[in-house]
Amino acid sequence: MPLTADTKIAWIALLLSMASLALLAIATWINLSYQDTLHSMENQLNQLQSALKSAESMQPELIQLRQQMESTQVKLRSLEQQVLTNANKSAPPISSSTPIITPSSPIQSPALLSSSSKATPPASPHWIVVISSFDSAKKASLAQQSQRLQHLNTSVTTATVRHRTWYRIVKSGFQEKRKALLFANQLKEQGFKDAWVQYQP
Repeated sequence: MPLTADTKIAWIALLLSMASLALLAIATWINLSYQDTLHSMENQLNQLQSALKSAESMQPELIQLRQQMESTQVKLRSLEQQVLTNANKSAPPISSSTPIITPSSPIQSPALLSSSSKATPPASPHWIVVISSFDSAKKASLAQQSQRLQHLNTSVTTATVRHRTWYRIVKSGFQEKRKALLFANQLKEQGFKDAWVQYQP
């Protein structure tokens, strides 16, 4: 049965109404989404502003803390300088009239280790300062008998490193690591750049 003109108009009106409702629903959903996004952004902005205010309020405290740290560093450097100065006054002088003895120095004498190099180490645990290290006993003996080292009352010890024997000229008798470090620093200032501290049980 063919539709009349009135029926067609009614159907068209119904379809238009449904389409309008669908568009209205879509517009409402989009509007709500934008509102949610805007609300979230506003919350983030408020949090950032609050964090900024907190940081600004803490700035004077940070400046004061930095000033205290700088003052403490200055005092620490001054104290270290005083300790080093006192140690230099009490340590034995080191002669600088002869060249620096290094492991690469040529062998000038075939003499073996002298009896003075066989000093008996103390029984109690102590610290030693390794002044120089050589790959042969002859070089160590020659260096120990030089004017640069003979007044320091040193001894020669052996150490095996990577299956190789080294002969070390050492200064022993330091009961405290601090004193050994101060003496090693004095040696370095006098030209013995390789001087270092070791614990000797």
